[in-house]
Amino acid sequence: MPLRDGTWVAYYPSQVHSPGQLGAFFPGEDAGRSWCYDVELGAHQMVPTGVLDPFDDAVGPMLDHMEDVQFLADGWFDYAASDNARDWFNRGGFSKVQPFYTRNAEIYGQRDDVRPFLRSYFNALASLVNPEVLTFWEHFRHSGAWDKTHETGYFLHQTRTLLVTERGLELWLAPFVPSAWLADGRTVTVTRAPTRFGTVDFQITSALASGRIVAEIKSPTARPCLRLVLRLRAPGERPLSRVTVNGVPHEDFDPQARLIRLSPNVGRLRVVAEFGAGAR
Repeated sequence: MPLRDGTWVAYYPSQVHSPGQLGAFFPGEDAGRSWCYDVELGAHQMVPTGVLDPFDDAVGPMLDHMEDVQFLADGWFDYAASDNARDWFNRGGFSKVQPFYTRNAEIYGQRDDVRPFLRSYFNALASLVNPEVLTFWEHFRHSGAWDKTHETGYFLHQTRTLLVTERGLELWLAPFVPSAWLADGRTVTVTRAPTRFGTVDFQITSALASGRIVAEIKSPTARPCLRLVLRLRAPGERPLSRVTVNGVPHEDFDPQARLIRLSPNVGRLRVVAEFGAGAR
């Protein structure tokens, strides 16, 4: 199947008995949306369910085709392909029937691909949220069920991933928090977030006018955790230059990735991260 840049990738059928695009095998079925089963319920579901490793050779091309073709096709009730092509950044990144069935954001999270995760998270959210009461519709243009349990559940699941997520025996804090949320004077607070290691609390306060961000962390204690990993994505791609933990200099950090690796066995942690000049 061709991509927008002229390269080709192998297709990824959603059903064994239809080794190609499902819409071509069953045109017009399910009220004219048989094509969507390759997207919302397609082979990419094997990644978050653990059948395929997130970094398997098949996964990158699958995501590329979904982004280039599936997410920019005509939608159900809304999102004409011609409009999608003209505004591909804001209208792309999510599927065009029921985007919270599609788990591409989760896969970007598993691959630690920050910017595609955030684009898919916010674009899908905006396509279905009811601005009057802040619940989620089932389909575009307020079609189908309102206050939909499934859509609300996956919004909460993605939001949890944005704020806190487990990776093996590591617990990552603020892994996908947008850099704008860490502008000078802003605060991100997470209270009693459930994890497989127990609940975790943290608050991140930005004082970038003084070149620093401060994080206060209450570690989980219910089950052993190998380490905590804190990501501080300061605006402007500013690299980490110096870190102290509970007043003691701390060397286990990645300046460019803005990652700080911490022992979870200290209880309460006060992390002061200092930043260098950002990109111009």
